[in-house]
Amino acid sequence: MKTQSEDNLNIKVAIEGLYKSFREKDHDGMISAMTDDVWIRFLGQADFKGIKLASDFFKKSNALLDDLVFEITDTVIESPYAAVIWNETARTKNGDIWTNHGVDVYMVRDSKIEFLHENNDLSVHYHHFPQK
Repeated sequence: MKTQSEDNLNIKVAIEGLYKSFREKDHDGMISAMTDDVWIRFLGQADFKGIKLASDFFKKSNALLDDLVFEITDTVIESPYAAVIWNETARTKNGDIWTNHGVDVYMVRDSKIEFLHENNDLSVHYHHFPQK
């Protein structure tokens, strides 16, 4: 039987792997960190379940920004949950400066992400990417 600290370490490794893939624009690496029925919720942008929809969403959203600098400022893990506080800067495809911050909330089991709920400053997102 695994201990709480072993579970927390496995969660940390899974999440760090996802962020490494995100920073490197390694789409397949991001998707491989998730369960087939992963629940993705990006506040005000997306709310769905399933690896296919996650793949489509991340292909589209990961192409929106260039020169991304993504910094994790704090992580809290209490198995099976984790919260990651972050900030980021980048350039949009139009060359505009992008800065945002937020918190990602996870549930991870057996080293796979079962849900990822991302919360950020929607005013920044809507300013650069108006809703149609």
